[in-house]
Amino acid sequence: MVLSKIIFVWVIFILSQVCFSQEDQNERYSESGTSLFDSKETTAYFFSELNTNLKPISIANSSLQNGIYIEQIGDYNSVKTNLKSENTAVFISQKGNENEIIFEKQARSIQARIVQEGQNNSIRDYASRTPYEVNMDFVQRDNNQSIQSYGTNSISKEMKVSQSGNGASVLIINN
Repeated sequence: MVLSKIIFVWVIFILSQVCFSQEDQNERYSESGTSLFDSKETTAYFFSELNTNLKPISIANSSLQNGIYIEQIGDYNSVKTNLKSENTAVFISQKGNENEIIFEKQARSIQARIVQEGQNNSIRDYASRTPYEVNMDFVQRDNNQSIQSYGTNSISKEMKVSQSGNGASVLIINN
């Protein structure tokens, strides 16, 4: 009986903390509220200073091992990754607005560099159960570009795609 009362009191206490800890997102980031970064310029400066202290990630010599590094500067950028491999070294950088990356691979080893610099760019790369060691490079500079890649084979396992200009689209289908 006493134990059930103690558990009941703890449940009420925890639920009350959850209810009172919620806040309005607009209130949290309003002009009067406090934030770590007071403007986009401050945020960009902070991360550019942070990046000067980091060594460049070299996919070739695998200085980044078994990890995913994601850098996003801008608004409404999104990254979705679903990777399965023995070794994964992925560098993703988005600088601009409304860029999207969907990167889903299952391979023996995955090494990738994906860069988007511009507005409204899209990269979608899907490959499942490929026996290859994948070492790929996708770069988009400028606006409204699209890369869609499906599957991986012996030809595309070391694929490098670079787009520049506006409105370019690439579709790659590997069997």
